[in-house]
Amino acid sequence: MEKAFWSSLKKVVHWLLFLVVALILLSGFGIVDYQVVQAITFGVLDKATAFQLHINLWWVFIALLALHVLLTMQTRAATDKRA
Repeated sequence: MEKAFWSSLKKVVHWLLFLVVALILLSGFGIVDYQVVQAITFGVLDKATAFQLHINLWWVFIALLALHVLLTMQTRAATDKRA
């Protein structure tokens, strides 16, 4: 049960981290080349919105990255104890 919980938590964190990285890349591209991103997103992501999204996602990225590292360290420590 406990192993299944940690495994599920790791998968959720990995997918969220992937999503946040993709959004950071998209919003960064939306700052630099906003005409293309604005056309691709049908006007939803303009330059100002991309900038706000880019700034605000850094805190989420740092938190998810720290959680990802901690979960990986916890898994490796548990694996090393068993070996």
